[in-house]
Formats: sequence, C-alpha cells, structure tokens
Amino acid sequence: QPKVETLEPVNDQSCVIGQDTQISWKFSGIDKPRVKWLFNNKPLPTSDRFKIADTEDGTSTLSIRQAERADQGIYTAMATNSAGEAEARTTLSIIIKPVITDNLENSLEIVKAKTMTLRITAIGTPKPGIVWMKGNNKIKPID
Repeated sequence: QPKVETLEPVNDQSCVIGQDTQISWKFSGIDKPRVKWLFNNKPLPTSDRFKIADTEDGTSTLSIRQAERADQGIYTAMATNSAGEAEARTTLSIIIKPVITDNLENSLEIVKAKTMTLRITAIGTPKPGIVWMKGNNKIKPID
C-alpha cells in the first residue's frame, strides 16, 4: 500500500494573490504509486496555470502559476498502486494585501474641543487590522 512520507498527511499553506506556489507530497510503495490531484474533492480543473510534476523518488508537485482567489481550497494528492491508496491534503489560503476602499479627505477643518470621527474601510484577506497614527505616534482607542 502507498505511504505518505511525512509525519502528518495534512497541512496548511498560504500564498499571496498573483504569486506562484507549489504543493509537494512524497509517497512510497513497493509498486510505485500513481498520483492524482483533486481540488475540493473534485478532479483538478484543467488550466494552463496548473502543472503537475512527478519524480522518480515518489514526489508529486503541483505548481500553481499566478494564484487567484478561486484557487483557495483543499488540494488532495491521492496515490494508488496495486496494494491500495493513500492521500495527503493541503489547505491553500490566498492572501490579499489590504486596500483602503474609502479614503480620508486630504485636509479637514475641525473645531477645537469638539469630537471628530474619522472613518475608513479596508479590505483584504486575512481581514486587515487598522492602526491610526498622528505623526509618528499611535492613537490609543477610547473604550
């Protein structure tokens, strides 16, 4: 029966959107296993951005070119031979850099001793944290 050559046949991996990434698993077996890749439990989509390379030592590598948001999910490498099957799973997260979608005005006039509220909206994956600064100093939130 094929065997996954790692302590834990499950892992998590992340990639910045637009970058290339690779997922590799090594399998062994007396009868060399054939490796098939799945995406979210379905056959890997046909795309010129996906390339699979298998080496003589039993390593199967899935290369993803210019990762897209839709590439986020669970990739399964399924190894089979005459004795059975084994699988290894990688959960791929796509990181999207923060973008401020609602910007502040370049200049604001305020009245001394009055409360002023500033709002911005930022998107990204994972959800970005926002730190407000005045000059080089962090502004502490009021609870």
